[in-house]
Amino acid sequence: MSILAVILFIIIIAILVFVHELGHFVVAKWRGIRVDEFAIGFPPRIFSFKYGETVYAINCIPFGGYVKIFGENPDEESLTGPDSSRSMVNKGKITQTAVLLAGVTFNVLFAWLLISFSFMSGMPTSAGFASAYFANGTASSSVINTRVIVTGLVKDSPAEKSEIKVGNVINSISIAKSTGSTTATVASAAPVSATTSLSGDSLTVSSIQDFIQNSSGKPIAFDIASKTSSNDHKIIVITPAAGLVSGKAYGIGIGMDTVGIIKISPLKAFYYGAITTGIILKETAVGLFNFIIQTFIGKSHLSEVSGPVGIIGMVGQASEYGWAYLVSFTAFISINLAVINVLPFPALDGGRILFIIIETIKGSKLSPKIANTANAIGFALLLALMLAVTFHDVVKLFT
Repeated sequence: MSILAVILFIIIIAILVFVHELGHFVVAKWRGIRVDEFAIGFPPRIFSFKYGETVYAINCIPFGGYVKIFGENPDEESLTGPDSSRSMVNKGKITQTAVLLAGVTFNVLFAWLLISFSFMSGMPTSAGFASAYFANGTASSSVINTRVIVTGLVKDSPAEKSEIKVGNVINSISIAKSTGSTTATVASAAPVSATTSLSGDSLTVSSIQDFIQNSSGKPIAFDIASKTSSNDHKIIVITPAAGLVSGKAYGIGIGMDTVGIIKISPLKAFYYGAITTGIILKETAVGLFNFIIQTFIGKSHLSEVSGPVGIIGMVGQASEYGWAYLVSFTAFISINLAVINVLPFPALDGGRILFIIIETIKGSKLSPKIANTANAIGFALLLALMLAVTFHDVVKLFT
């Protein structure tokens, strides 16, 4: 874990929290609600200043932030005090809901902007994704510099035991005449002598899969490039295993995708940015819903969730492949933040909206004591979950 990755993570989180809280802030001000404090990070405080009626603060702990909206957590002053007319709790249900939804809305809009600007400058994208989701081939035909990328490794497979890493670019493959082991690496970058090989336009995901299956178990030499530099490459020899993949004679346990760069005009970029944002939003929501269901039936695991430490590692990996990857990953985190915050759980925006729905059905306000206690318990549980996930991330670093 590099210092640069930590710094980038803090910057990204600060930006996303700022965008989220800015949504609450803007709509609250617009609807005439008093905002007492706008803070990035959690206390202790680094510095602050007051402009008008609002205190603006930067705090030490960077994993969050908040806006203190008068009456969001009801008390005697906000209910019946001299400024109670500007209290959120005394505003209409539509206004309260709009303020609460503004944070997640701003996160989604921010992700849309990031993805759109990425399309304008050159977005790394799966060629399969482009052809499946972009209409009339407009964007898919704009995919350039396509390469076959390693996207996953099966646990305990020959590929996982080799020096191939997720993110490597496959330049060519060939049947090695020498009998290399599953982890053998040829020190020289010169091509390995071989009887057959794949390279250039003939190198596709399907052709590599067929090549491995038809290898008869002979060692295969992979010419791979680490990261995105074509000059930084080496030869890795892997021996396929029989019966590794169901329905196939041989396999090495590797996931691959054809990835290229999409660069399109601003108007199309915003259009396809909206489509892509919608797809990611849907897939994230479905994934989170399935994870919650699996949790209730005891089939989920903390390894499926990443906390701050795990995300720092992902930020570091994304930054290694260039700013376009980092911007895309930031958009993905922004959408995740939006989806999580809309969950109907106390202390989250969705939990507060749930209270508004209950009050609407009930026809009267919830007891402030009950609402505030539920939010406090919810926040404590979320903090405990974050600590547990962080501990698991740290353990993974050493194991």
